[in-house]
Amino acid sequence: PEATALLRSADASSDPRVRRRAVALLRAEPGGEGVPDAGSASDLPLEHYVEIARWASVPRAAVVTVERPGFDPGRFTLRLDTTEAPLAAWRFAELATAGAYDGTSVYRVVPAFVVEAGTRSWDGFGDPGDPFPAEIGGSTFDTGTLGLSAPAPDLAGGTFFVTLASQPHLAGRYTAFAHVVRNFEGVVARLLPGDAIVSVRVFEGDGTTPPAP
Repeated sequence: PEATALLRSADASSDPRVRRRAVALLRAEPGGEGVPDAGSASDLPLEHYVEIARWASVPRAAVVTVERPGFDPGRFTLRLDTTEAPLAAWRFAELATAGAYDGTSVYRVVPAFVVEAGTRSWDGFGDPGDPFPAEIGGSTFDTGTLGLSAPAPDLAGGTFFVTLASQPHLAGRYTAFAHVVRNFEGVVARLLPGDAIVSVRVFEGDGTTPPAP
């Protein structure tokens, strides 16, 4: 009874993810068919999504500059997937423009699997972005795909990973929001834990040509 009361109190939560999870648990119980819906999946106004849709109507890319002590900085270019994952692409660009990735680190490298980056700690904590809903579309995780790290569905923030080889089992589980189009072998495939992200510069285009000065 105490657990049921706690779940029913979640109806008043300001976090739509809490409301949705509580409703799912209540409906799984006997007699739970009559539990009301959790309400809107987002408390953001419609104008917010209109702004994202307008932003995503133009091709977007980004140049990521990384550095390692004793070496010249390296750069790689990625194309944001504004079609399959407009919200994730927009959030990544928003964080990048705000400088949230500047000074963050590569904190995990698994050969032939992924490079994980975008946090200020060595253990993956310190996510620069607030959680938001996943966008599980038709994208595949080929070599050089960027996905959002997430401990559970709808808990992706700003940390991300880059696949070092094709990983088909990740499709349908994580949001794929970009793909490396320049300097994968020369930079991304050579990243090591502790390498730092100097900056992420977002620009209009598909990434095949450098951004304007």
